[in-house]
Amino acid sequence: MSVKENIYVNCLPLKEKIEHFRNLMIRTGMEEGFSNPKTIELSQNLDNLLIEYFIVKKKS
Repeated sequence: MSVKENIYVNCLPLKEKIEHFRNLMIRTGMEEGFSNPKTIELSQNLDNLLIEYFIVKKKS
């Protein structure tokens, strides 16, 4: 992910970040392979965002 894209993603609300990483992970997986380190890293980022989302949702 480029610096410009990283800044953009950091400004998004949590649900939009989840959707962004989900789409990026799927696209990367289709292009690079689902066991590619980039795809795995994106999957881990998505997992962390989902955990954060469920924690926030549970508190509200």
